[in-house]
Amino acid sequence: MNWGLMGLWLTALIQFPNALGALLSIRAYRQGKVILVGPIIGLYPLVTIVLSVVLYHRIPDVRFVIGMFLSLCAIALIAVGEASPAKRGAEVSAGA
Repeated sequence: MNWGLMGLWLTALIQFPNALGALLSIRAYRQGKVILVGPIIGLYPLVTIVLSVVLYHRIPDVRFVIGMFLSLCAIALIAVGEASPAKRGAEVSAGA
């Protein structure tokens, strides 16, 4: 462990993106719909897999690729379902 001044700066460098991500996720939950924000934030392993392909040239297993594809399809279906005109019309008539 580096307990010196360099260790302090490395810790700050590592924790800054972590804190920024936490603040941005709170903002997303406040401003967006939880039904959309929750699954999107839950896809953070997707970023890790993509980075491993780009940085380390490590190709993911077929199961991971299928899982990523199904997760993205699920989010697209949720987004389309939330934005459908029929649902908006039902909400407007229920609120009137």
